[in-house]
Amino acid sequence: MTRSWEAEYGPAGVCINAVALIRLSRTEVTKSMGEMLDTFAAASPLGRAEEPDEVAHVIAYLAGEQVRPITGTVLAVDAGCVSAL
Repeated sequence: MTRSWEAEYGPAGVCINAVALIRLSRTEVTKSMGEMLDTFAAASPLGRAEEPDEVAHVIAYLAGEQVRPITGTVLAVDAGCVSAL
């Protein structure tokens, strides 16, 4: 969908990007997982779960003017898990 929208709206100067949360991050919803979230997160290359503000910084970066050449991209926020496979 990201690439399709980029093709449709890109000519009008709109940049379309997406953030894919590949794993669980620490939120109010995942708080109910208790220590199980920490156990899953420990298996990642970073060894911890992403914090909401970290994900928000990634989104803010992609929304900024400095990344206008980046469009039609899905950025995986996965603490290195996909590359570690």
